[in-house]
Amino acid sequence: MPDKAEHPEKLDTLLKALGAGTMDYPEKTDCCGSMLASTAASTTLTITAEKLKAVEGYGFDGLVTTCPFCFQMFDGRQEEINDMIDFLLDTDSDEVELPVFYYTQLLGLAMGLKPDRLGLQLNMSPVDRILDKIEEGPNR
Repeated sequence: MPDKAEHPEKLDTLLKALGAGTMDYPEKTDCCGSMLASTAASTTLTITAEKLKAVEGYGFDGLVTTCPFCFQMFDGRQEEINDMIDFLLDTDSDEVELPVFYYTQLLGLAMGLKPDRLGLQLNMSPVDRILDKIEEGPNR
């Protein structure tokens, strides 16, 4: 059965099966903007910064993606966004520090694979925060 374009649920279902919580939020289906990178780099960074700040603002522990372009933007560009955040968002804003994972990385953790086997040491976002929570268990 195909997923709903306006209200996708398959990734939520998969995440819940791993024991992760999910919630709907207005920016949930927003694109990272990577398709604009070659012609409007600052626009791409602004789109990415806006979504990252929104996700942080809702109090989520992290962001999960299945798209390599989204992963590259949300995980790999946080340092660049933080260097330009006041310019990009036209405000005095705190830095973005949001853990970002591929779904398959979380799947591997749920299966008991070690973080280094999943390449988590290569993630550029602060994934250690989530790894620490996983190690502490649900009764923190």
